[in-house]
Amino acid sequence: MPIKPLGSQPSKPLPERAQNEQRILEYLVENGPTDRPTLAEKMGLSRPAILEIIRRLEDEKLVVSAGESAAGKRGPRSVLYTINGELAIVAGVELHPTRASARVALIDGTIVGFAAIQQETPISPEDLLEQVLTKALEASEWQPSDLSAMVIATPGILGEDGDLKILFGYPDWTQGYLERLRRRFDVPIVLDNDVKLAAVAERKLGVASGVDDFALINYSRGIGSAIVTDGRLLRGRNGAAGEIGALPIRYPPDSESTRKFRDYAGEVALAVELQRLGEHGTDPVSFLKTGQSSPAYPAFMTELSRRISEGVIPVCTIANPAIVILTGPVALSAGEPLLREVSSRLKEVLLFPPQLELSTLGQEGASHGALFTALANIRRLVFSALPGSLVVKSRLVRTKQVNT
Repeated sequence: MPIKPLGSQPSKPLPERAQNEQRILEYLVENGPTDRPTLAEKMGLSRPAILEIIRRLEDEKLVVSAGESAAGKRGPRSVLYTINGELAIVAGVELHPTRASARVALIDGTIVGFAAIQQETPISPEDLLEQVLTKALEASEWQPSDLSAMVIATPGILGEDGDLKILFGYPDWTQGYLERLRRRFDVPIVLDNDVKLAAVAERKLGVASGVDDFALINYSRGIGSAIVTDGRLLRGRNGAAGEIGALPIRYPPDSESTRKFRDYAGEVALAVELQRLGEHGTDPVSFLKTGQSSPAYPAFMTELSRRISEGVIPVCTIANPAIVILTGPVALSAGEPLLREVSSRLKEVLLFPPQLELSTLGQEGASHGALFTALANIRRLVFSALPGSLVVKSRLVRTKQVNT
């Protein structure tokens, strides 16, 4: 299900005045503090028109002064204006049954809190969310009740209603997941798949920055992928595009039996392979980090690269990405040796082998993507509102009193 804005868009085109206000707000978000002469030049408007717009935006508490520019060739110093960051505060959160991370930011993108927590045993999603948000904001002046909106990254598959429907191995999390969160937090909440949101972050600040065609594949306990083609995230009819963990694999290769790909290349299956190679009492991630001197290491790396390749190949055959990014504890622990072996296998079977990369965002990619999406949603909501009936005065956006 596509991430929806946290409010409906105006049914009619905005009047010219409102369009100019929206353009200025968007410019200030992207470029930071700016003076009126620069705004006039960038917007193609007269200086008197810019002055009038800025005054209206100041009256509505949408923009505030941010000091003065340095004197230069243009003449004396001039007042700088920027978005009023305290218009709204949003959170981007990743919730996993045994871990969570949260990033909290003002509408201008200023980060006001971050936390990551790990649980030995799974707890309810609402308790986990409360813990990570409280920790993220404990050193700030903000409380979870101040939040205007949240986007939450979750493993699993979402239904058409935006709620979590399938999460392999954790059935308790699929019982009214979204409603339980909304009862605990009186905040608009949007859910999305964690790998898809990680792909949003990869395109924004990761190794896929500026790339229109790429795939991100996450190898951990479960396996999932996100595919971006022509700059658009592929979701599919039921939101399950890229769920390669459910792909049937014939194994052993010469048998008639099949298993799901997650049961073939996930962490549990790799632990069984380690035991077969004589490595008992260690997990795949730890072994990949510290087991290079083990006699079993070369054979395990060969088998790992083969299994990972069998997930990359169908994605590349269908989507033809320029880059494939590998992420998750298994792939990141295996590192560059894994990239070399998988790349070699891809060159043998694909018409157009992609560039293969390791994620530079790692496990934090999903929370980054959730925050980027939350900011985009709240800005769309706020900046599309007409002066005099601004949604920032409604219950959706809990503003703090701004001194004037």
